[in-house]
Amino acid sequence: MRSPMLRLGALPPIRVSPGTLVTVLLLAVLMYPALSRGGAEQGTVVLLAVGIGLFMIVSVLVHEVAHALTARAFGATVDHIALTLWGGHTQYRARQMPALGSMLVSLSGPASNAALAAVAAGAIRLTETGSSLAVFFTVSAWLNLALALFNLLPGLPMDGGRALESLLAAALRNRVLATRITAWAGRAIAVGVVVTPLAHV
Repeated sequence: MRSPMLRLGALPPIRVSPGTLVTVLLLAVLMYPALSRGGAEQGTVVLLAVGIGLFMIVSVLVHEVAHALTARAFGATVDHIALTLWGGHTQYRARQMPALGSMLVSLSGPASNAALAAVAAGAIRLTETGSSLAVFFTVSAWLNLALALFNLLPGLPMDGGRALESLLAAALRNRVLATRITAWAGRAIAVGVVVTPLAHV
């Protein structure tokens, strides 16, 4: 079954996997216990949890659009953007792109999430303290900041790893070696993510 394809103006085609709905629901379920502690009515908490889940999908889309537009700016052909169960990715083709261009393409995604975090943080000041909107913007700001920082980790397949791969490839003049180094860095980060919490049990 092919994923539905969205067309939004001049943006590349956007493939939306049915798994995206699962992601929204999963995020809502994970957020619900923490949100319910605020004492709000159950219906309000459910709407807030689902709203945060939907906003995170929008945040992923903004992340991928940033990749796509930056890639286009450096002469790449963008085939499509995909939203999936695991987040999203941007499929593009470039015959030759300078290392700086590759780095900027990789870093544009996390930068867009940092910008969304800043916008959400600014919106908190326009809301009533303790209101549902204040909670929405607060959680959205922190989640976008976390998304930006996580993607900046210097190992594949994170965006920071791809930026480091481009930098090393230019410095070492060996793309294969650069990929191996950043892939092993990614494995080390993955191990660290699993082992660190266990060490504090």
